Amino acid sequence: ATLDPEPGLRIPRMFDAAIEGRFKAMYVQGEDIAQSDPNTQHVEAALRSLELLIVQDIFLNETAKFAHVILPGASFLEKNGTFTNAERRINRVRKVMTPLAGKED
Repeated sequence: ATLDPEPGLRIPRMFDAAIEGRFKAMYVQGEDIAQSDPNTQHVEAALRSLELLIVQDIFLNETAKFAHVILPGASFLEKNGTFTNAERRINRVRKVMTPLAGKED
C-alpha cells in the first residue's frame, strides 16, 4: 500500500467538512476537539451536524457532550505502548497499574 503524499485535514478543516456534509462521522480519542477552536459556534455547528460522533476519553470533556457514543479510555499509567510527541519522537510507556474499573485495552 502507498501513503497519500498529501496530509489529511487539520481539525478546523474537518469542522468545515462536517458542516458541508462531507464528514458524516468522527471517532475522537483522547482529544477535546470542542476546545480546539476559538470560534465555538463553528465547532458546535460541526459537531451537531455529524450523524455519528464517538468519543473515547478518560474525561467527560466538552466534546463528549455532543457524542452519540462515549467509550472509556485508559490513562497512560494503565497501558503499555508508544506515543509520538509534538517533536515526532516516539516514546515508550509502561503500565504501572491495572485499570481501576472496566477491562484492559
